[in-house]
Amino acid sequence: MVLTPPLINPQGFHEPDLASIRLFWSLITVPDEVRELRAPRTERGTVSGYYDSSEAFSEDAARLSGRTPGVYTTINPVNSELLARASNRSKPYANLTTSDRDILCRHFILIDIDPVRPSGISSTEAEQATAIQRAERIMCYLVDQGAPPESFFEVSTGNGAAFWLRADMPNDNNSTYLVKRFLESLDFLFTDSVVRVDTSVYNAARIAKIPGTMACKGDNTIERPHRVSSILNAPDVLLTCPTAILEATAARLPVRPSKSLTNDHRIDIAEWLAEHGIPIKRSKDWNGARVFEIPCQWNPEHNRGEA
Repeated sequence: MVLTPPLINPQGFHEPDLASIRLFWSLITVPDEVRELRAPRTERGTVSGYYDSSEAFSEDAARLSGRTPGVYTTINPVNSELLARASNRSKPYANLTTSDRDILCRHFILIDIDPVRPSGISSTEAEQATAIQRAERIMCYLVDQGAPPESFFEVSTGNGAAFWLRADMPNDNNSTYLVKRFLESLDFLFTDSVVRVDTSVYNAARIAKIPGTMACKGDNTIERPHRVSSILNAPDVLLTCPTAILEATAARLPVRPSKSLTNDHRIDIAEWLAEHGIPIKRSKDWNGARVFEIPCQWNPEHNRGEA
Protein backbone atom coordinates (compact mmCIF):
# COMPACT_ATOMS: atom_id res chain seq x y z
CA MET A 1 0.00 0.00 0.00
CA VAL A 2 1.10 3.61 -0.61
CA LEU A 3 0.32 6.16 2.06
CA THR A 4 0.23 9.96 2.02
CA PRO A 5 2.03 12.06 4.63
CA PRO A 6 -0.11 13.84 7.25
CA LEU A 7 -1.23 17.38 6.51
CA ILE A 8 -0.25 20.55 8.32
CA ASN A 9 -3.13 22.55 9.72
CA PRO A 10 -3.61 26.24 8.74
CA GLN A 11 -1.69 27.49 11.78
CA GLY A 12 1.39 25.55 10.65
CA PHE A 13 1.40 23.17 13.61
CA HIS A 14 2.11 19.58 12.69
CA GLU A 15 -0.53 17.31 14.14
CA PRO A 16 0.55 13.76 15.07
CA ASP A 17 -0.98 11.15 12.79
CA LEU A 18 -2.75 8.66 15.05
CA ALA A 19 -3.80 6.44 12.13
CA SER A 20 -0.18 6.06 11.02
CA ILE A 21 0.92 5.16 14.54
CA ARG A 22 -1.74 2.44 14.72
CA LEU A 23 -0.77 1.10 11.30
CA PHE A 24 2.87 1.06 12.38
CA TRP A 25 2.00 -0.98 15.47
CA SER A 26 0.15 -3.52 13.32
CA LEU A 27 3.18 -3.86 11.04
CA ILE A 28 5.80 -4.48 13.72
CA THR A 29 3.95 -6.61 16.29
CA VAL A 30 2.06 -9.86 16.60
CA PRO A 31 -0.42 -10.50 19.45
CA ASP A 32 1.07 -10.45 22.96
CA GLU A 33 4.36 -8.90 21.87
CA VAL A 34 5.69 -6.05 23.98
CA ARG A 35 7.52 -2.91 22.84
CA GLU A 36 9.04 -0.10 24.84
CA LEU A 37 7.97 3.46 23.98
CA ARG A 38 10.69 5.99 24.80
CA ALA A 39 10.98 9.78 24.53
CA PRO A 40 14.45 10.99 25.55
CA ARG A 41 15.35 14.56 26.53
CA THR A 42 11.90 15.76 27.55
CA GLU A 43 11.33 18.42 30.22
CA ARG A 44 10.78 15.49 32.60
CA GLY A 45 13.85 13.49 31.60
CA THR A 46 13.46 10.25 29.67
CA VAL A 47 9.83 9.17 29.41
CA SER A 48 9.42 5.40 29.02
CA GLY A 49 6.74 2.72 29.15
CA TYR A 50 6.06 -0.84 27.99
CA TYR A 51 3.09 -1.77 25.84
CA ASP A 52 1.16 -4.71 24.50
CA SER A 53 -1.87 -2.53 23.70
CA SER A 54 -2.06 -0.79 20.32
CA GLU A 55 -4.46 1.88 21.61
CA ALA A 56 -2.40 2.79 24.68
CA PHE A 57 0.82 2.82 22.63
CA SER A 58 -0.68 4.98 19.87
CA GLU A 59 -2.32 7.49 22.20
CA ASP A 60 0.80 7.96 24.32
CA ALA A 61 3.03 8.32 21.27
CA ALA A 62 0.70 10.96 19.86
CA ARG A 63 0.55 12.78 23.20
CA LEU A 64 4.35 12.97 23.44
CA SER A 65 4.79 14.02 19.81
CA GLY A 66 6.20 17.53 19.49
CA ARG A 67 7.22 17.73 23.17
CA THR A 68 10.61 16.10 22.60
CA PRO A 69 13.09 15.82 19.70
CA GLY A 70 11.58 12.42 18.88
CA VAL A 71 9.36 9.58 20.08
CA TYR A 72 10.84 6.11 19.65
CA THR A 73 10.18 2.41 20.10
CA THR A 74 12.29 -0.72 20.27
CA ILE A 75 12.47 -2.37 16.87
CA ASN A 76 12.39 -5.89 18.34
CA PRO A 77 10.07 -7.61 20.86
CA VAL A 78 10.87 -7.13 24.54
CA ASN A 79 10.65 -9.56 27.45
CA SER A 80 7.01 -9.30 28.60
CA GLU A 81 8.10 -9.18 32.23
CA LEU A 82 9.19 -5.59 31.62
CA LEU A 83 5.53 -4.60 31.47
CA ALA A 84 5.80 -4.45 35.26
CA ARG A 85 8.02 -1.36 34.93
CA ALA A 86 5.16 0.69 33.44
CA SER A 87 2.31 -1.32 31.95
CA ASN A 88 0.66 0.36 28.93
CA ARG A 89 1.55 3.78 30.27
CA SER A 90 4.54 6.10 30.08
CA LYS A 91 6.30 7.50 33.11
CA PRO A 92 8.83 10.36 33.41
CA TYR A 93 12.39 10.27 34.75
CA ALA A 94 12.83 6.62 33.75
CA ASN A 95 16.17 5.28 34.95
CA LEU A 96 15.74 1.82 33.40
CA THR A 97 15.22 1.22 29.69
CA THR A 98 15.54 -1.82 27.43
CA SER A 99 18.96 -3.43 27.09
CA ASP A 100 20.12 -5.94 24.47
CA ARG A 101 19.64 -8.84 26.89
CA ASP A 102 15.93 -7.89 27.26
CA ILE A 103 15.23 -8.56 23.57
CA LEU A 104 13.60 -11.92 22.83
CA CYS A 105 14.60 -12.25 19.16
CA ARG A 106 15.40 -10.19 16.10
CA HIS A 107 12.31 -9.55 13.99
CA PHE A 108 13.55 -6.39 12.26
CA ILE A 109 16.70 -4.78 10.93
CA LEU A 110 16.63 -1.00 10.68
CA ILE A 111 18.30 0.55 7.65
CA ASP A 112 18.50 4.24 8.53
CA ILE A 113 19.56 6.75 5.87
CA ASP A 114 20.40 10.31 6.87
CA PRO A 115 21.50 13.31 4.83
CA VAL A 116 24.92 14.60 5.80
CA ARG A 117 24.50 17.85 7.74
CA PRO A 118 25.58 19.41 11.04
CA SER A 119 24.22 17.56 14.07
CA GLY A 120 21.26 18.88 16.02
CA ILE A 121 19.32 20.43 13.12
CA SER A 122 16.51 19.32 10.83
CA SER A 123 17.09 18.56 7.16
CA THR A 124 16.09 20.71 4.21
CA GLU A 125 13.42 19.52 1.78
CA ALA A 126 16.15 18.68 -0.76
CA GLU A 127 18.17 16.71 1.81
CA GLN A 128 15.07 14.81 2.90
CA ALA A 129 14.19 13.96 -0.72
CA THR A 130 17.73 12.74 -1.43
CA ALA A 131 17.64 10.42 1.59
CA ILE A 132 14.32 8.93 0.45
CA GLN A 133 15.70 8.38 -3.05
CA ARG A 134 18.77 6.65 -1.63
CA ALA A 135 16.60 4.40 0.54
CA GLU A 136 14.62 3.34 -2.52
CA ARG A 137 17.85 2.64 -4.38
CA ILE A 138 19.04 0.39 -1.54
CA MET A 139 15.70 -1.42 -1.45
CA CYS A 140 15.96 -2.09 -5.20
CA TYR A 141 19.47 -3.42 -4.68
CA LEU A 142 18.31 -5.85 -1.98
CA VAL A 143 15.41 -7.03 -4.14
CA ASP A 144 17.91 -7.69 -6.94
CA GLN A 145 19.89 -9.81 -4.45
CA GLY A 146 16.78 -11.91 -3.74
CA ALA A 147 15.02 -10.13 -0.86
CA PRO A 148 11.21 -10.30 -1.24
CA PRO A 149 9.80 -6.83 -2.05
CA GLU A 150 7.22 -7.49 0.69
CA SER A 151 9.92 -7.96 3.34
CA PHE A 152 10.23 -4.27 4.24
CA PHE A 153 8.27 -1.08 4.68
CA GLU A 154 9.59 2.42 3.98
CA VAL A 155 9.47 5.35 6.38
CA SER A 156 10.13 9.07 6.21
CA THR A 157 11.80 9.74 9.56
CA GLY A 158 11.10 13.47 9.28
CA ASN A 159 14.72 14.28 8.50
CA GLY A 160 15.81 11.30 6.44
CA ALA A 161 14.51 7.90 5.47
CA ALA A 162 14.52 4.37 6.81
CA PHE A 163 13.18 1.00 5.95
CA TRP A 164 12.38 -1.83 8.32
CA LEU A 165 13.52 -5.21 6.98
CA ARG A 166 11.62 -8.21 8.40
CA ALA A 167 13.99 -10.88 9.66
CA ASP A 168 13.79 -14.04 11.75
CA MET A 169 16.92 -14.50 13.84
CA PRO A 170 17.79 -15.27 17.44
CA ASN A 171 19.19 -12.55 19.65
CA ASP A 172 22.72 -13.87 19.94
CA ASN A 173 26.30 -12.86 19.14
CA ASN A 174 26.23 -14.40 15.67
CA SER A 175 23.15 -12.39 14.70
CA THR A 176 24.65 -9.21 16.09
CA TYR A 177 27.82 -9.75 14.06
CA LEU A 178 25.81 -10.50 10.91
CA VAL A 179 23.61 -7.40 11.22
CA LYS A 180 26.67 -5.25 11.90
CA ARG A 181 28.44 -6.55 8.78
CA PHE A 182 25.24 -6.25 6.73
CA LEU A 183 24.89 -2.55 7.59
CA GLU A 184 28.59 -1.91 7.05
CA SER A 185 28.29 -3.46 3.59
CA LEU A 186 25.36 -1.20 2.69
CA ASP A 187 27.34 1.74 4.06
CA PHE A 188 30.29 0.78 1.87
CA LEU A 189 28.07 0.52 -1.22
CA PHE A 190 25.78 3.51 -0.75
CA THR A 191 27.25 6.13 1.62
CA ASP A 192 28.81 9.21 0.04
CA SER A 193 29.39 12.87 0.88
CA VAL A 194 25.64 13.63 0.63
CA VAL A 195 23.87 10.70 2.34
CA ARG A 196 25.06 8.08 4.79
CA VAL A 197 23.82 4.67 5.94
CA ASP A 198 23.88 4.53 9.75
CA THR A 199 26.05 1.60 10.84
CA SER A 200 25.48 2.17 14.57
CA VAL A 201 21.95 0.72 14.65
CA TYR A 202 22.96 -2.95 14.66
CA ASN A 203 22.25 -3.78 18.30
CA ALA A 204 19.15 -5.79 19.21
CA ALA A 205 17.62 -3.17 21.56
CA ARG A 206 17.90 -0.36 19.02
CA ILE A 207 15.11 2.22 19.10
CA ALA A 208 13.64 3.98 16.05
CA LYS A 209 11.31 6.91 15.52
CA ILE A 210 7.60 6.09 15.52
CA PRO A 211 5.94 7.08 12.21
CA GLY A 212 3.13 9.56 12.78
CA THR A 213 5.10 11.50 15.41
CA MET A 214 7.08 14.72 15.07
CA ALA A 215 10.81 15.00 14.36
CA CYS A 216 11.96 18.14 16.20
CA LYS A 217 15.70 18.58 15.85
CA GLY A 218 16.85 22.15 16.51
CA ASP A 219 14.60 25.13 15.82
CA ASN A 220 11.66 24.94 13.44
CA THR A 221 12.79 27.21 10.57
CA ILE A 222 11.50 27.75 7.05
CA GLU A 223 14.58 26.15 5.52
CA ARG A 224 14.85 23.34 8.08
CA PRO A 225 11.33 22.66 9.38
CA HIS A 226 10.10 20.14 11.90
CA ARG A 227 8.12 17.39 10.17
CA VAL A 228 5.81 14.52 11.03
CA SER A 229 7.42 11.17 10.25
CA SER A 230 5.30 8.89 8.10
CA ILE A 231 5.01 5.47 6.49
CA LEU A 232 5.61 5.89 2.75
CA ASN A 233 5.04 2.34 1.53
CA ALA A 234 4.05 -0.88 3.23
CA PRO A 235 2.90 -4.30 1.99
CA ASP A 236 -0.42 -5.73 3.07
CA VAL A 237 1.50 -8.66 4.62
CA LEU A 238 5.15 -8.52 5.62
CA LEU A 239 7.27 -11.47 4.51
CA THR A 240 10.54 -12.56 6.09
CA CYS A 241 13.80 -11.85 4.28
CA PRO A 242 15.92 -15.06 4.16
CA THR A 243 18.99 -14.85 6.37
CA ALA A 244 21.04 -16.04 3.39
CA ILE A 245 20.38 -12.69 1.67
CA LEU A 246 21.78 -10.86 4.68
CA GLU A 247 24.83 -13.13 4.69
CA ALA A 248 25.44 -12.64 0.98
CA THR A 249 25.22 -8.87 1.32
CA ALA A 250 27.51 -8.85 4.36
CA ALA A 251 30.03 -10.95 2.42
CA ARG A 252 30.39 -8.13 -0.12
CA LEU A 253 32.14 -5.98 2.47
CA PRO A 254 35.81 -5.76 1.41
CA VAL A 255 38.55 -6.96 3.67
CA ARG A 256 40.11 -4.02 5.45
CA PRO A 257 43.54 -3.15 4.04
CA SER A 258 46.46 -4.68 5.84
CA LYS A 259 48.79 -2.31 7.66
CA SER A 260 51.80 -4.59 7.12
CA LEU A 261 52.96 -4.46 3.50
CA THR A 262 55.66 -6.89 2.42
CA ASN A 263 57.26 -4.35 0.06
CA ASP A 264 56.97 -0.75 -1.05
CA HIS A 265 55.60 -1.50 -4.50
CA ARG A 266 52.48 0.56 -5.21
CA ILE A 267 50.54 1.42 -8.34
CA ASP A 268 48.36 4.43 -9.09
CA ILE A 269 44.96 2.75 -9.46
CA ALA A 270 43.27 5.74 -11.12
CA GLU A 271 46.10 5.99 -13.66
CA TRP A 272 46.05 2.23 -14.30
CA LEU A 273 42.28 2.28 -14.94
CA ALA A 274 42.64 5.25 -17.30
CA GLU A 275 45.40 3.49 -19.25
CA HIS A 276 43.11 0.50 -19.74
CA GLY A 277 40.08 2.56 -20.71
CA ILE A 278 38.05 1.68 -17.62
CA PRO A 279 35.97 4.63 -16.36
CA ILE A 280 35.58 5.37 -12.66
CA LYS A 281 31.93 5.79 -11.59
CA ARG A 282 32.84 7.13 -8.14
CA SER A 283 35.58 6.97 -5.55
CA LYS A 284 35.74 7.52 -1.80
CA ASP A 285 37.98 7.09 1.21
CA TRP A 286 37.26 3.97 3.26
CA ASN A 287 39.12 2.61 6.29
CA GLY A 288 42.42 4.21 5.38
CA ALA A 289 42.24 3.23 1.70
CA ARG A 290 40.77 4.68 -1.49
CA VAL A 291 37.90 2.74 -3.06
CA PHE A 292 37.05 2.99 -6.76
CA GLU A 293 33.73 1.83 -8.20
CA ILE A 294 33.87 0.87 -11.86
CA PRO A 295 31.27 -0.40 -14.33
CA CYS A 296 30.99 -4.18 -14.44
CA GLN A 297 33.27 -5.36 -17.26
CA TRP A 298 31.19 -8.46 -18.00
CA ASN A 299 27.51 -7.59 -17.53
CA PRO A 300 26.16 -4.05 -18.21
CA GLU A 301 23.02 -4.89 -16.21
CA HIS A 302 25.14 -4.89 -13.05
CA ASN A 303 24.69 -1.15 -12.57
CA ARG A 304 23.73 -0.74 -8.90
CA GLY A 305 27.17 -0.89 -7.36
CA GLU A 306 27.79 -4.62 -7.84
CA ALA A 307 31.20 -4.09 -9.46
